[in-house]
Amino acid sequence: MNFTSGKYQIIFLVTVMVYLLIHLVTLTSYPLPWYDETYMAAIGKAFLETGRFTKTVAYFTDTPTEDLRYGPMYFIVAAFVFKVLGFGIFQFRLIAFIAGIFTFWLSLKIYFTEKNNVLIAWCIIAVLAIDSFYFRCMHEGRMDLLASCFMLTAHLFILKVFHLNKKDKTILKALFIAGFFAAISLLTSPRLGFALPLLFIYLLGFFIFKNPSLLLKALISFLLPFVSIYSIWIFYAFGGYTHFINFYIENLGYTRLNGYPFYFPKQQIPLLAICIISVFLGVLQKKGNYFTPLSIMALINIASYYLVVYDNGPYASLIYPYLYIIIFINFEGSFWKEASEKIFKTSN
Repeated sequence: MNFTSGKYQIIFLVTVMVYLLIHLVTLTSYPLPWYDETYMAAIGKAFLETGRFTKTVAYFTDTPTEDLRYGPMYFIVAAFVFKVLGFGIFQFRLIAFIAGIFTFWLSLKIYFTEKNNVLIAWCIIAVLAIDSFYFRCMHEGRMDLLASCFMLTAHLFILKVFHLNKKDKTILKALFIAGFFAAISLLTSPRLGFALPLLFIYLLGFFIFKNPSLLLKALISFLLPFVSIYSIWIFYAFGGYTHFINFYIENLGYTRLNGYPFYFPKQQIPLLAICIISVFLGVLQKKGNYFTPLSIMALINIASYYLVVYDNGPYASLIYPYLYIIIFINFEGSFWKEASEKIFKTSN
């Protein structure tokens, strides 16, 4: 069976086209528009018309002040889409839909930083694409998937650092790009910062123990774009770090409500159970060799998410790529290698 033949390529393309068509046809009808979407769309439209991030929904019951807690990127993108395509639910939800498609590609790239089984890689994307929760998230006018795209890009370049030659100057370039996209992600939604402290500690430990000669340059390469870009927004929106910190101390519920660390929505429990079993079996089989940069990156993101983020909405989309990567990275061995070779073998 040669899946690289013309017949199977056509089947694959038709499947992809049908999948995209289902999304586009149902984009405006599933789910029904709800408050968050109208709120976000109104800010994007206000920015297009006035250049300010003003909340205009229910303006007769609330003061139409600027809402600066999220960051500017999502509303800038929304304003651009409205300017080019017009204002409407289809145009607005296209942002999440296109961002969701990009998360598939980024998940592939992240998997391939360490693994090379094409069959497993496409299994990850297939289950992510048909997951009903993720399908719905790709239809919602929220910034989560766009922010996730930027942060996954940062993670991709961080993972590349672990596999580059320690004397390779491209390490510094990769860290600079990672710092840039991490800042852009936080400017899309500060909620995406949930894993950054632990990831930074992990990255710091790597350079201290594995590549100390580059430690200072590595810190500068990552922090320079990250701190400088995000600081511009902090001073614009909050007037400085003191007001910025005080705002989030007073609005802890934006990330996690008191008393809800490691809160798991019941609909996520089956997937999390499979994920935990997968980690247990992986450690049992590979011992310490299980903990590679890819698995550590995934586990840090998953654990940090449930510690920091109070999940009462569609926020779990931020870690779904890692949940499926964690599950499938154990699918190795001769069976999967032989199956992959048979399915994706090339003609001589």
